[in-house]
Amino acid sequence: EERQALLVSMAKLQKSTATGRMRLVDRLRLCSTLPTLFAVGSSNQEIDSAQGMLKASFAKVIQLTTRRGEPLLDIAVACFLHFLSRLDIFRIEASASMSAFPSSSKISSPFLEALL
Repeated sequence: EERQALLVSMAKLQKSTATGRMRLVDRLRLCSTLPTLFAVGSSNQEIDSAQGMLKASFAKVIQLTTRRGEPLLDIAVACFLHFLSRLDIFRIEASASMSAFPSSSKISSPFLEALL
């Protein structure tokens, strides 16, 4: 139930058009990273909801990039890579002598699928 409440709150943030409340880059960072957390240990419905949020976020980013001429998609990718590099699971997998990065790959998959 807490996870559903978080998904609803993220959807509201994504749909909000009030620009005075949050800087664009902060909104971009949140909308491109938080939904990926539902890739681990979530129901299929939660994963699908998070995937839909990512796709919608990237659609808006592409529109804004075209309209404003700013590299917002590049910023979204950089935010995600920074986010991923800070996760403990990524650090554990990266420090292993040999790893296929199973957990961080699972987190990255929805982000990459949404980009396509």
